[in-house]
Amino acid sequence: MSPAYDVVVVGGGPAGATAAETLARGGRRVLLVDRAGRIKPCGGAIPTRLIRDFAIPPA
Repeated sequence: MSPAYDVVVVGGGPAGATAAETLARGGRRVLLVDRAGRIKPCGGAIPTRLIRDFAIPPA
């Protein structure tokens, strides 16, 4: 049985999201986990274009 993911990235801030995206584009199966309900200082500054670029599904 193969693992469901090749890489687990903990933390969805700018560095974690970039690492997850880079690994996924490189063909890795990536799981990105982050704490729910916390306020991120840059969360409101993310352009909507990145939602498309990162293929983020609707909540």
